[in-house]
Amino acid sequence: MRAAPPPSQYPKSPGAKILAIAIALLFTIQSCARYVDWDHHPPEEWREVDGEADYLKAHLRSGGVFVFENWDIDSAQVAGTGAHLGSNRDTLDSGTLAVATDSVVLFETNRIRILPRSGVNTVITGIMLAGAVACYTNPKACFGSCPSIYAERGDSLMLVAEAFSSSIAPVLEKNDIDDIGPVNCLDDTVTLAFRNEALETHVIRSADLLAVPVETGQSAFQGTDGRFWRTGAVEASISARSDISGPVDAFVRARDGIEYFTLTDSTDLAASETIRLRFGEPVTARDGIVIGARRTLVSTFLLYQTLAYMGRDAGKWFARMESNPAFFRGLDLTARLGRIEVRAPAPETLPAEWSPGARVLGTVGEFGPLASDTHLVPLHDLLEPTSELVIRLPRGNWRIDRVALARDIEPADVVIVPPSRVTRGNITSEATLAALLDTAQVVVNLPREAFEARYAAPPGDYAYFLSCRGYYIEWMRRAWEMEEDPALLRRMLFQPRQSFRDLAPVFKRMEPDMEDAFWGSRFAAQ
Repeated sequence: MRAAPPPSQYPKSPGAKILAIAIALLFTIQSCARYVDWDHHPPEEWREVDGEADYLKAHLRSGGVFVFENWDIDSAQVAGTGAHLGSNRDTLDSGTLAVATDSVVLFETNRIRILPRSGVNTVITGIMLAGAVACYTNPKACFGSCPSIYAERGDSLMLVAEAFSSSIAPVLEKNDIDDIGPVNCLDDTVTLAFRNEALETHVIRSADLLAVPVETGQSAFQGTDGRFWRTGAVEASISARSDISGPVDAFVRARDGIEYFTLTDSTDLAASETIRLRFGEPVTARDGIVIGARRTLVSTFLLYQTLAYMGRDAGKWFARMESNPAFFRGLDLTARLGRIEVRAPAPETLPAEWSPGARVLGTVGEFGPLASDTHLVPLHDLLEPTSELVIRLPRGNWRIDRVALARDIEPADVVIVPPSRVTRGNITSEATLAALLDTAQVVVNLPREAFEARYAAPPGDYAYFLSCRGYYIEWMRRAWEMEEDPALLRRMLFQPRQSFRDLAPVFKRMEPDMEDAFWGSRFAAQ
């Protein structure tokens, strides 16, 4: 999190997004010797708050925040001059303000420091500048997503999930379930780190561990039908062949991080690709297809381009979303571009009741670009056994890590495990834990903020999933506002296929450098 500007610099119009970080970013770009020192304290540690800091931020249980530039603090309240921002970071009030200490989740102070330009300090500043410059030179490739979740796997800290990646506004708040794969369980405890590594506001209402009991040799998966499924036999196809790339077996055989993907079509971002799968034994309606995948940066680019078309009126558009969510179906870019479809092969003689779309057995979608997630598509609608299935997906839109067949799947029970302890910066945070356990409250993570949640693992063997509910708010970049265009926005929302064709050559020019720019602009959380 960076230093916020004085309240006088905050936009006063309802729905306007507060871009405090942009000011600090400009400071960083213009003077390589500046950086911001962050400090956090739960409300019961109010005496430890740095009274000499440049700003004090009082994060509320409701998701809002008070930003003070001058203040007095005691056990009862914080009072001073500043701004009160809502959970959407619109300005609710400014001037002389006060907030009760017991309504605060976390106190945060920002102190702007000046560093010498040599030695270790220059290296630290350079790391921060790397993200700033990458974002500045290619605003459509800025790192962005939802909460990134880390866990220890073996000797490494791994990115295992990203939560509610399509929930870009309060009205789109949803519960998202991710397969976090095998993670360390030390002293019967699973530990997950929730980080904000982007220019966004993360609002987390709940974060529970889901444990599905398995026996030796069994695997468990979340189905696209909303149920959990268990199987004792998962096998790779004997052949996987793309109509664009040829054989892709080596990329999709195992959950190993070796991903298959293609580049986009230069004339249509929604152009499709087909992968034909062959299996040694016939596939039946008792089986399911396991798909592990994540998005490429096409959907991120389109989201940022849509926000750019909104320009300075983004606040008004999002206010319209609050009153009429259906109006913003155009932002469901996964659905518009196309999901990963599992299809039955067309029979030689097509039954009269079949239409071309009736061959679709299930679809997988709603993944972000950070962490691969795994789902199972039950094949209950498969009419007859077959040794071949077809995967259809938009070309260049997905990175596929695994495609496999789960034999004889059976429904599985699930144990819900709420967090038992939460820490921020190695300090126990009872307030954050209380908020995660009470759905009437939320936890707010601003850029570079993080917390760790610990879960008491039930005895026995389990496959673990994370159930996380919330939303995030994408911060507008000034560079995007230069592309404000209501006409092109309407086309994106109401004629998306035409926009996908219009923008295909634009993305194609960026595509070779998108990944490096995206990951290079990540802000590591503290």
